[in-house]
Amino acid sequence: MSPEQARGKAVDKRTDIWAFGCVLYEMLTAKPAFAGDDETQTLAAVVRDEPEWSALPQDTPPRVLNLLRRCLTKDPQQRLRDFGDARLVMDGAFDTSARTQPDALASSATRRTRTRFAAYAAVSLLGFFLAGVAIWSRIHTESPQLARFVIQLGAGESFRFRGRHLLAMSPDGRSIAYTANGALYLRPLDQLQPKMIAGTEDRVRNPFFSPDGQHVGFWSSDQLKKVDVPGGTPIVVADVPLPWGVSWENDNTILFGEGPDGIWRVPDTGGAPDVIVKVGAGEAAHGPHLLPGGEWVLFTLLPGDTRSWDQAQIVAQSIRTSERRVLIRGGHDARYVNTGHLVYALKRQLVAVPFDAADLRVTGSATTVLDSVADADEDTTGASHFDVTSSGGLVYVPHLNRRLAHTLVWVERDGREEPINVPVREYLYPRISPDGTRIAISIDVRNQPEDRVRVGPRRRRPVLAGGGRDRAG
Repeated sequence: MSPEQARGKAVDKRTDIWAFGCVLYEMLTAKPAFAGDDETQTLAAVVRDEPEWSALPQDTPPRVLNLLRRCLTKDPQQRLRDFGDARLVMDGAFDTSARTQPDALASSATRRTRTRFAAYAAVSLLGFFLAGVAIWSRIHTESPQLARFVIQLGAGESFRFRGRHLLAMSPDGRSIAYTANGALYLRPLDQLQPKMIAGTEDRVRNPFFSPDGQHVGFWSSDQLKKVDVPGGTPIVVADVPLPWGVSWENDNTILFGEGPDGIWRVPDTGGAPDVIVKVGAGEAAHGPHLLPGGEWVLFTLLPGDTRSWDQAQIVAQSIRTSERRVLIRGGHDARYVNTGHLVYALKRQLVAVPFDAADLRVTGSATTVLDSVADADEDTTGASHFDVTSSGGLVYVPHLNRRLAHTLVWVERDGREEPINVPVREYLYPRISPDGTRIAISIDVRNQPEDRVRVGPRRRRPVLAGGGRDRAG
């Protein structure tokens, strides 16, 4: 976020120039240009501080340094006005006889603590992050170079139906599929804009890619469907209830969870699904994936004595013998990655643990990979909104506590608003009584002590809107 954007001022394409400079700086230094222990400190650093110029490699070409300085100047009037100017800088059009070296600027810079991925949440409340090879940077002693991107949703778009997976990444890490406003979007990373896939406008859930990345699967209208990545007419695979996690496997089958009805399988060419894992009374299964070898299914099992997915079990069960082994107690939505790790969600964190797929056993201690990853609202399912690929890609939706900013307002039909005197809470699903004098509303009390609110009476018949980002007229 550029300084002018952080201050709430008008922005133009020079804000994008600033963002480019931040990305370039991080590519060269492996650390953010501006960082803090939380979002507030990060924004304060953007407005107040200079990057740590001394962190740049000693052999950084002067023209690259000049480009960085012209991208990261806080005054937009002194910043590059157009991205085409960056080429001019690299060609030496703005060279001067006296160059300012990084060491000369280091005295005005302050040392930063290592930022977390969650600190980027201030960039976009409706964004999701792509962190190339992020997992491997934490679980390998020799960290590869990272590439991090923030992808904002388009105007008027928002994530909905958070009880099911919101996004998926292609196996080669080159495309992202996600659901917004109930439709399915595809965003190739070599393109600037996503495209909505025609024929997927009907309350789409659970996007997932084929192993070759040529098709995207999804659920809509009580059916599993697939469509070519370039576009085309969606093809029905099977009639199924709303699944609890879906995966397309290398053996040309699609696995999907059905909560209390266990784990099911269907050929990717279509046909009748069959159950391959049954669960006991009161239990629920979520997020199946085949482990290497094709015999064992990795999934999350919610025991009957708890409703919290953070207290669920990550298990493996043999399709051939039905033998079940508990791998991890406490966690959900696990994936196996070919570095020899299980990656799973716990308390809105992404955790990685070494795992021997041949012996089906955890071989080391767990490591936190990311903080603040969004998961299913109100523990409806075991979904955590991330995906990983064998090529080293990680995409996720950050948990931003957006609902904490909600209040309630009455909106007259001429557009006039009148705030309702209620505390800021996590309000959900407001409905007005037929006579317009009462509101029925749910409140998520997990993060706040109060557990009830009364609104009314009301003599007029206005339109109700939730204050903050999710306002609806």
